[in-house]
Amino acid sequence: MIRKATKRDISQIIPLIMVVLRDMELPALAILGEEKVQQYLSEACAIDEYRYNYKRALVCEKNNEIAGIAFSYADSDEEIIDNAWNEVLQNHRLAQVPLFIEKETLPNEWYLDTLVVDRRFRRQGIAVQLLQQTAQWAKKEGYRKLGLNVDVTNTGAQKVYAQQGFKCVEQCTLAGHSYEHLQLDV
Repeated sequence: MIRKATKRDISQIIPLIMVVLRDMELPALAILGEEKVQQYLSEACAIDEYRYNYKRALVCEKNNEIAGIAFSYADSDEEIIDNAWNEVLQNHRLAQVPLFIEKETLPNEWYLDTLVVDRRFRRQGIAVQLLQQTAQWAKKEGYRKLGLNVDVTNTGAQKVYAQQGFKCVEQCTLAGHSYEHLQLDV
């Protein structure tokens, strides 16, 4: 079942976010350590404007477990989505250690920031369901484009996105890795 995430989902969502952060090899993981990053993510996820706030997420629930997540937001939110992370670090009296530095969205698009399916639930069509529901959400919010970035080495994800009609509109570098920015007309 695909549904909006709730605050009670945060504890199951954090490990899935960590899959993506590890894959991106973000410097913050080495600087802060994975345990602290998870702790700070949990705190930031409760702050409304945050990139990974549960209100920005759709989840796929199977057998009372979160099998997959999709976080998305309007391009205009990009300027504020990481303020909560900085606030959490400040509350812990830490120097600012950003998770993300580069701009990820393109103008006038609803942006799919993170899509991840728990390994135990892969190859069941969950990613496609989350993509389709995110596209509907984008359309409901008045957007005509759904955008995302995919690592050029992630051929499995590229195949799924292509099958759903996404097209590459530009190439970019995020955290030192090469990505394609894809868009879908919704």
